[in-house]
Amino acid sequence: MKTLIFFVLMAASMTCVGQEKAQSADIVYTNLKRFVDFTEGHPPTPDAVQDVSMSMSVGYMLGLLDGLTVGAVVRPHNNTDCLKDRISTIMLARNFIAYVDAHPSKRGSEYQGVAMHSIVNAYPCLAPLGK
Repeated sequence: MKTLIFFVLMAASMTCVGQEKAQSADIVYTNLKRFVDFTEGHPPTPDAVQDVSMSMSVGYMLGLLDGLTVGAVVRPHNNTDCLKDRISTIMLARNFIAYVDAHPSKRGSEYQGVAMHSIVNAYPCLAPLGK
């Protein structure tokens, strides 16, 4: 019986995950602008939901940067020449904002692709092979 309940719950959760709508770049853009304002001493009005959303966007960008960096390091030629200095979280957020400002048609796109393009645009040596 426990096994049956487990599989029913797993199937239900997988259905929910599969139906989740991807966030647009515009939402991440707004979240990262909130982060930049906050870090520059202009804290927005506290809002628990927006603050969590902001943190998730920042976390995604940091994780993506880490993943692309590891990918560049483990390549046969270890090309990380464009990473002369440490990339700060605020620089990462500003790069995303600048990329979306320069490509306004991307605002409605899914954020994952736009995030990767914003990082690779600023740090070309992190581009995945074949890109």
